[in-house]
Amino acid sequence: MGERTTPIQREQLVRRQQMRIRTIAVSFAAAVTSARQDMDVGPAERDALIETWRSWSLGILEGYATELGEVPASDEGADDDLAGVRSALAEAIDRVRSA
Repeated sequence: MGERTTPIQREQLVRRQQMRIRTIAVSFAAAVTSARQDMDVGPAERDALIETWRSWSLGILEGYATELGEVPASDEGADDDLAGVRSALAEAIDRVRSA
């Protein structure tokens, strides 16, 4: 991702990143809800499983942040195009941490 991007490439990157971020955040929230409502295990086992999922989800989201950081700042319009993605990513990380 370190090369210059065209506006079309950035648009595709933005859409792909938004989809990836939402997929992780929604999947984690659904897994936590299901674990709390549907799993027939003790609280400690359930909590350990949720923490494993949380760690994995945060690792994936932080990887996405690294990828976004590799978009060259010199690309005209890149900061504006990616600002919404960075905001959505920060919100998703906060939601995963606090769930």
